[in-house]
Amino acid sequence: AQPTTEAPTTEAPTSTAQPKSSQTNTNQDEIISKMYPGQQRPAPAIPPKKPSVSQMSPPPSVASKPLHLSHNAPNNSAVTHTPMPAIPSSFAELDSKTPTELLTLLEDENEFNNFFENLQCVRSMREVRDELRSKNEEVAKRNLSKESELESLQRELNTRRQVLSEKKALFESKLRKQDEVMSQFTTSSLIINLESAALAAETSSDTIADKFLRGEIDHKAFITDFMKERKLYHLRSAKKESLMMISR
Repeated sequence: AQPTTEAPTTEAPTSTAQPKSSQTNTNQDEIISKMYPGQQRPAPAIPPKKPSVSQMSPPPSVASKPLHLSHNAPNNSAVTHTPMPAIPSSFAELDSKTPTELLTLLEDENEFNNFFENLQCVRSMREVRDELRSKNEEVAKRNLSKESELESLQRELNTRRQVLSEKKALFESKLRKQDEVMSQFTTSSLIINLESAALAAETSSDTIADKFLRGEIDHKAFITDFMKERKLYHLRSAKKESLMMISR
C-alpha cells in the first residue's frame, strides 16, 4: 500500500483596496453633502411602470360628456407664473470627474465655489431669481404710479359713505314714524280706540239725559242730541265686537 500525501492548502490573500467606481461615488457623495449640508443625496427618479392593456380603462366618450365653456370665467391671461427649475437627481459634472479632481473640489474652497457657480441648476435658479426681482420691481412701480388715482377714489368713497350714512339715518327716522302710524291701525289698537270712543259716546248721552232731567234743555233738543250720541255708542260697540270676533 502506498502512503497517501495531502497537498498543502493555501489561502488567497484578501485585499482591502476598494474599486475605483466605489471610491468615486464616495467622493461625489462628500461633494454633494458639502453642496447641500444636512440633506441626503436625492435618489434617482424611477420611471413609473406602464399599466398593461387589460388594466387600462377606455377614455370617456366626448359625446357623453359635452364641454361647457363659461363666458363669465375670469381672464387670467395677465397673470404669469415663472416655472421653478427642477431639482436634479444627479450631477453629470461630477460623474465625469476623476477621483483626484473630486478631492481637489473637497479641499480647495475657491475651486469648489467656481464649480458650484457654474452648475446648470445654480445658473437656472439665479436666472429665475433675477426674473422674479425684475417682475416684482415692475409691479411695484405700476402700483406706485396709481397711488394718486387710488387716493382720489378713496376720497370719493368716503364722501359716498357719508351720504349713505345720512340717507340711512333719514330712512330709519321715517321708518320709525311709519311704524308709529301703522301701529294705530292694528286690530288690538282699533278695538281699544273703539272701546274708548263708545264709552265717550255713552258718557255724553248720560250727560244729555241729566240735563233734560234738570230742565236745562227742552224735549226736542234732548231727543235730537240723545239719539245722536246713543247711535254713536251702539255703532262703535258693534264695530268693536266685530273686530273682536275677527281677531279670535
